[in-house]
Amino acid sequence: MNVAIVESLDRVNAREWDGLLTQGHAFLHALERHQGLGPGTGWHPRYLLMREGAKLVGALPLYLKDHS
Repeated sequence: MNVAIVESLDRVNAREWDGLLTQGHAFLHALERHQGLGPGTGWHPRYLLMREGAKLVGALPLYLKDHS
């Protein structure tokens, strides 16, 4: 298994993500695109991805918070 962290859902195929039990790619990606997350918001997305070979088998959205 391979584990990686990416900072944007731009780097994750929506069909792969939505092929998991959760179907939240469009919602989470919209938060990024419309500045609900990211620079200036205090919330920085980090997506933990687990792959077996090239197949996405797990994903966990995480967020770093840099304000109180």
